[in-house]
Amino acid sequence: MGYRFNKKRALLFTISAIFSVAGVVVFLPDRSSEGNYEVQVRKKESPEETLEQNPASVVEEALPPNPFILSEDQVDRVRRVQAERLALLASECSKEPKPNRAVYERSFAILARRFEIVDKYRVSNCMVLKAGFTAWNALLAYVLGRQDLIDGHQTYMMSRILKGSAAKFASVNSSPDYMKFVVAREPLARLLSAYRDRIDAAHETGAANRFVPLILTFTRGMGYKPTHANGTRIMPSFEEFLRYIVSVAPEAHDPHWRPIALQCGACFVNYTLIAHAETLNEDLGYI
Repeated sequence: MGYRFNKKRALLFTISAIFSVAGVVVFLPDRSSEGNYEVQVRKKESPEETLEQNPASVVEEALPPNPFILSEDQVDRVRRVQAERLALLASECSKEPKPNRAVYERSFAILARRFEIVDKYRVSNCMVLKAGFTAWNALLAYVLGRQDLIDGHQTYMMSRILKGSAAKFASVNSSPDYMKFVVAREPLARLLSAYRDRIDAAHETGAANRFVPLILTFTRGMGYKPTHANGTRIMPSFEEFLRYIVSVAPEAHDPHWRPIALQCGACFVNYTLIAHAETLNEDLGYI
């Protein structure tokens, strides 16, 4: 006998499917242990133990395994990898000149606008577009009970709801009680994702309307018309997009392809963890 339809379970399945297709998965905080960051390690149970604890499990359809519960070996591996990533960041930042107080305060005011702060779980993350951020906001909306945003397809609003002041962000950054992380993604893969979504999208987007003429003018010359004689639009190739990208100062790039280090204060924030989109399952399971 199959289990009865459950709205919350169906929503979780939908979110899980989105992450699986995208190849980017994020963690689901445990509602029952607010502020508890102990790593959960999967306990192996015998069939007899499972049946004794939950007799109904025999007749219910088996749920997929939770990808965020790590084995002891996975925990050890992620811990070693994180130590290497944080050491590399510290080494690179040590080569940078120390900013004066004015620059430091100005940087924090800018950074505050790019960080989400979840006080309930004491987690703070930099908003990195084209690195699983849309799906991450959908999951945040679910765990924080914002069903209205999910139903209205407005989960992008979570970044506004969870944004703190410069003073709040400075307090979180200096607090050892908050997990502070950023998600990085292989640069070329992120650029390709941005090109497909923001430039070469099948539907017209504000970004395409803005950047397509700029790209075509740069790569094909002044006066180049971005439409065919029959009215269909001419879209720049990925190569043309890249040629335009490298011609513009990184600081002036659109947030969808601006370098992550420039957006997330690599040398200003006391990051606890550096996640990679390519290893996000284990990285966020570790958190």
